[in-house]
Amino acid sequence: MPHPDTRYGKDRVLTPRPYLEEFEYASHKETPQNGTGEFGHLTAWEADLLVGRIARDPRGVVRARPYGALVLEKRGRRLVLEPVAAPATLTSRQDEDLRLVLRGARQARLTNGPSGEAHIEAGVTRIPPAATALLLRRGWIGRAPRDSTVLVSAAGRVAMAWRWAREGDLDSRVTAGLLVDAALDAAENWIARGVDTPDKDSRI
Repeated sequence: MPHPDTRYGKDRVLTPRPYLEEFEYASHKETPQNGTGEFGHLTAWEADLLVGRIARDPRGVVRARPYGALVLEKRGRRLVLEPVAAPATLTSRQDEDLRLVLRGARQARLTNGPSGEAHIEAGVTRIPPAATALLLRRGWIGRAPRDSTVLVSAAGRVAMAWRWAREGDLDSRVTAGLLVDAALDAAENWIARGVDTPDKDSRI
Protein backbone atom coordinates (compact mmCIF):
# COMPACT_ATOMS: atom_id res chain seq x y z
CA MET A 1 0.00 0.00 0.00
CA PRO A 2 1.14 3.59 -0.52
CA HIS A 3 2.50 5.39 2.51
CA PRO A 4 -0.48 6.76 4.53
CA ASP A 5 0.97 10.27 4.45
CA THR A 6 1.00 10.36 0.65
CA ARG A 7 -0.65 13.61 -0.51
CA TYR A 8 -2.24 13.92 -3.93
CA GLY A 9 -2.44 17.24 -5.73
CA LYS A 10 -3.82 18.34 -9.06
CA ASP A 11 -0.57 17.67 -10.87
CA ARG A 12 1.66 15.80 -8.45
CA VAL A 13 1.95 13.31 -5.63
CA LEU A 14 4.12 13.77 -2.56
CA THR A 15 5.20 10.63 -0.75
CA PRO A 16 7.43 10.71 2.35
CA ARG A 17 10.81 9.02 2.06
CA PRO A 18 12.33 6.84 3.22
CA TYR A 19 9.46 4.37 3.30
CA LEU A 20 8.88 2.42 6.47
CA GLU A 21 9.42 -1.30 6.07
CA GLU A 22 5.74 -2.20 6.06
CA PHE A 23 5.01 0.00 3.02
CA GLU A 24 5.78 -0.55 -0.63
CA TYR A 25 9.04 0.75 -2.03
CA ALA A 26 9.20 3.41 -4.72
CA SER A 27 10.01 2.62 -8.33
CA HIS A 28 10.15 6.17 -9.71
CA LYS A 29 10.64 9.73 -8.56
CA GLU A 30 8.83 12.57 -10.31
CA THR A 31 10.46 15.71 -11.64
CA PRO A 32 8.52 18.68 -13.03
CA GLN A 33 8.71 20.02 -16.56
CA ASN A 34 11.59 22.40 -15.96
CA GLY A 35 13.66 19.69 -14.30
CA THR A 36 14.17 21.50 -11.01
CA GLY A 37 13.35 19.82 -7.74
CA GLU A 38 11.23 16.73 -7.15
CA PHE A 39 7.52 16.13 -6.77
CA GLY A 40 7.84 12.94 -4.78
CA HIS A 41 8.07 9.18 -5.16
CA LEU A 42 5.68 6.65 -6.66
CA THR A 43 5.29 2.98 -5.89
CA ALA A 44 5.55 0.62 -8.84
CA TRP A 45 1.77 0.22 -8.92
CA GLU A 46 1.14 3.98 -8.90
CA ALA A 47 3.73 4.66 -11.60
CA ASP A 48 2.48 1.87 -13.87
CA LEU A 49 -1.14 3.06 -13.69
CA LEU A 50 -0.06 6.64 -14.39
CA VAL A 51 1.77 5.47 -17.53
CA GLY A 52 -1.32 3.51 -18.57
CA ARG A 53 -3.62 6.48 -18.11
CA ILE A 54 -1.47 8.75 -20.22
CA ALA A 55 -1.11 6.08 -22.92
CA ARG A 56 -4.90 5.61 -23.12
CA ASP A 57 -5.57 9.33 -23.41
CA PRO A 58 -5.79 10.50 -27.07
CA ARG A 59 -3.82 13.61 -26.06
CA GLY A 60 -1.25 11.68 -24.07
CA VAL A 61 2.28 10.82 -25.15
CA VAL A 62 4.67 8.36 -23.49
CA ARG A 63 8.34 8.57 -24.43
CA ALA A 64 11.50 7.11 -22.95
CA ARG A 65 15.01 8.42 -22.64
CA PRO A 66 17.71 5.91 -23.56
CA TYR A 67 18.95 5.65 -19.96
CA GLY A 68 15.52 4.56 -18.66
CA ALA A 69 13.50 7.62 -17.62
CA LEU A 70 9.90 7.86 -18.85
CA VAL A 71 8.52 11.16 -20.13
CA LEU A 72 4.75 11.63 -19.90
CA GLU A 73 3.07 14.50 -21.75
CA LYS A 74 -0.51 15.67 -22.03
CA ARG A 75 -1.89 19.03 -23.15
CA GLY A 76 1.52 20.67 -23.05
CA ARG A 77 2.36 19.50 -19.54
CA ARG A 78 5.27 17.18 -18.95
CA LEU A 79 6.22 14.88 -16.12
CA VAL A 80 9.44 12.87 -16.00
CA LEU A 81 9.55 9.60 -14.08
CA GLU A 82 13.14 8.90 -13.11
CA PRO A 83 13.82 5.28 -12.06
CA VAL A 84 14.84 4.92 -8.44
CA ALA A 85 17.23 2.13 -9.46
CA ALA A 86 19.11 2.60 -12.72
CA PRO A 87 18.40 -0.12 -15.32
CA ALA A 88 22.16 -0.67 -15.59
CA THR A 89 22.18 -2.14 -12.07
CA LEU A 90 20.07 -5.15 -13.13
CA THR A 91 22.20 -8.29 -12.88
CA SER A 92 21.79 -11.46 -14.92
CA ARG A 93 20.42 -13.28 -11.85
CA GLN A 94 17.86 -10.55 -11.19
CA ASP A 95 16.91 -10.62 -14.86
CA GLU A 96 16.26 -14.37 -14.54
CA ASP A 97 14.14 -13.79 -11.42
CA LEU A 98 12.03 -11.18 -13.20
CA ARG A 99 11.52 -13.60 -16.10
CA LEU A 100 10.25 -16.17 -13.62
CA VAL A 101 7.66 -13.67 -12.42
CA LEU A 102 6.67 -12.90 -16.01
CA ARG A 103 6.22 -16.60 -16.75
CA GLY A 104 4.30 -17.08 -13.51
CA ALA A 105 1.70 -14.57 -14.76
CA ARG A 106 -1.29 -14.63 -12.40
CA GLN A 107 0.32 -17.27 -10.21
CA ALA A 108 3.17 -15.03 -9.01
CA ARG A 109 2.49 -14.06 -5.40
CA LEU A 110 4.30 -12.52 -2.47
CA THR A 111 4.11 -14.87 0.50
CA ASN A 112 5.66 -15.02 3.95
CA GLY A 113 7.79 -17.87 5.22
CA PRO A 114 7.64 -19.36 8.74
CA SER A 115 9.99 -16.67 10.07
CA GLY A 116 8.02 -13.86 8.43
CA GLU A 117 10.45 -13.31 5.56
CA ALA A 118 8.78 -12.44 2.24
CA HIS A 119 9.47 -14.37 -0.94
CA ILE A 120 7.87 -14.71 -4.35
CA GLU A 121 6.13 -17.89 -5.41
CA ALA A 122 6.02 -17.98 -9.22
CA GLY A 123 4.28 -21.18 -10.22
CA VAL A 124 6.47 -24.05 -9.03
CA THR A 125 9.45 -21.72 -8.55
CA ARG A 126 10.34 -19.80 -5.41
CA ILE A 127 12.48 -16.66 -5.39
CA PRO A 128 14.45 -16.52 -2.10
CA PRO A 129 13.74 -13.78 0.49
CA ALA A 130 16.99 -11.84 -0.08
CA ALA A 131 16.42 -11.68 -3.85
CA THR A 132 12.74 -10.82 -3.35
CA ALA A 133 13.64 -7.98 -0.98
CA LEU A 134 16.06 -6.52 -3.51
CA LEU A 135 13.53 -6.66 -6.37
CA LEU A 136 10.97 -4.90 -4.18
CA ARG A 137 13.43 -2.31 -2.90
CA ARG A 138 14.41 -1.34 -6.45
CA GLY A 139 10.79 -1.08 -7.55
CA TRP A 140 11.16 -3.80 -10.18
CA ILE A 141 8.24 -5.76 -8.70
CA GLY A 142 4.89 -4.15 -8.01
CA ARG A 143 1.58 -5.05 -6.42
CA ALA A 144 -1.71 -3.33 -5.78
CA PRO A 145 -2.65 -2.42 -2.20
CA ARG A 146 -3.94 -5.34 -0.12
CA ASP A 147 -3.09 -7.80 -2.90
CA SER A 148 -0.44 -10.51 -2.75
CA THR A 149 -0.27 -10.85 -6.54
CA VAL A 150 2.95 -9.38 -7.96
CA LEU A 151 3.85 -8.22 -11.45
CA VAL A 152 7.05 -7.03 -13.04
CA SER A 153 6.67 -3.24 -12.94
CA ALA A 154 7.39 -0.75 -15.70
CA ALA A 155 10.70 -0.05 -13.95
CA GLY A 156 11.52 -3.76 -13.97
CA ARG A 157 10.51 -4.29 -17.59
CA VAL A 158 12.45 -1.21 -18.64
CA ALA A 159 15.54 -2.54 -16.85
CA MET A 160 15.15 -5.88 -18.64
CA ALA A 161 14.69 -4.19 -22.02
CA TRP A 162 17.65 -1.87 -21.37
CA ARG A 163 19.88 -4.84 -20.57
CA TRP A 164 18.78 -6.66 -23.73
CA ALA A 165 19.37 -3.53 -25.85
CA ARG A 166 22.88 -3.10 -24.43
CA GLU A 167 23.73 -6.73 -25.10
CA GLY A 168 22.52 -6.29 -28.69
CA ASP A 169 24.39 -2.98 -29.05
CA LEU A 170 21.25 -1.24 -30.33
CA ASP A 171 21.30 2.48 -31.07
CA SER A 172 19.64 5.00 -28.74
CA ARG A 173 16.48 5.50 -30.81
CA VAL A 174 15.72 1.78 -31.00
CA THR A 175 16.51 1.43 -27.30
CA ALA A 176 14.10 4.24 -26.40
CA GLY A 177 11.36 2.55 -28.42
CA LEU A 178 11.94 -0.75 -26.64
CA LEU A 179 11.76 0.98 -23.26
CA VAL A 180 8.42 2.58 -24.13
CA ASP A 181 7.02 -0.78 -25.23
CA ALA A 182 8.23 -2.36 -21.99
CA ALA A 183 6.59 0.32 -19.83
CA LEU A 184 3.30 0.11 -21.75
CA ASP A 185 3.25 -3.69 -21.39
CA ALA A 186 3.56 -3.34 -17.62
CA ALA A 187 0.75 -0.77 -17.47
CA GLU A 188 -1.48 -2.92 -19.66
CA ASN A 189 -1.11 -5.85 -17.26
CA TRP A 190 -2.64 -3.84 -14.43
CA ILE A 191 -5.43 -2.56 -16.66
CA ALA A 192 -6.18 -6.11 -17.85
CA ARG A 193 -6.63 -7.13 -14.20
CA GLY A 194 -9.16 -4.34 -13.67
CA VAL A 195 -6.89 -2.55 -11.22
CA ASP A 196 -7.16 1.22 -11.38
CA THR A 197 -6.88 4.28 -9.18
CA PRO A 198 -9.42 7.01 -8.35
CA ASP A 199 -9.60 10.12 -10.52
CA LYS A 200 -7.82 12.19 -7.88
CA ASP A 201 -4.75 10.02 -8.44
CA SER A 202 -4.17 11.43 -11.94
CA ARG A 203 -1.14 13.71 -11.91
CA ILE A 204 -1.21 15.17 -15.42
